[in-house]
Amino acid sequence: MINRGVIALAAAVLSAGPALAGPCATAGETSSRVVKLDYNKDTVGYVTWAYALDPVLIPPVIERAGAPVTCVRAEFQAGGETYVLTGENGELPPRRAMPANAGKPSLFLVPVRDLRKEVGERLGVDVPYQAGATFVLIRLDARFATAVRIYKKMPTDEVLLADFAEVLAGGGQAFATMERPAGKVGIVLSAPRK
Repeated sequence: MINRGVIALAAAVLSAGPALAGPCATAGETSSRVVKLDYNKDTVGYVTWAYALDPVLIPPVIERAGAPVTCVRAEFQAGGETYVLTGENGELPPRRAMPANAGKPSLFLVPVRDLRKEVGERLGVDVPYQAGATFVLIRLDARFATAVRIYKKMPTDEVLLADFAEVLAGGGQAFATMERPAGKVGIVLSAPRK
């Protein structure tokens, strides 16, 4: 016989998951910067960023974007939906914005290797390059994983909250997209972000 009290308790614990999670321990870097993308001024760099995502946007990484919330950085509202900002440095993905209701878009950061210097040298082209860890912001919905922003170094929570809200409202600069569940990464030509 099924115990309805146990089912009700389990449902309450699952739905209150973010509220039960403690604060996150790690922080972003105030020196983090958005990488500017302009296809007309830096065609090689633009295309290189898109293809650098190909080995990264794979089903196991995308599936981890929906993992249970283990810590809470902040809660915020976007498009009439409540989101939880979660994730720790060193996790994959290291930051995620999880919607309260399934079926809504989610966001996550994924570390990606900056290949611009290598590609530029091979082609004999001077490509803007800065050393340091690089993270790409991905908007994930039922049909597509879309890359909309690149950061040098891990952004702070304040920067991410503003950028996540903007992207969920339709902003950001889409530069690569992959059809789910396991399509190829394709280039999206878009105007630079102001």
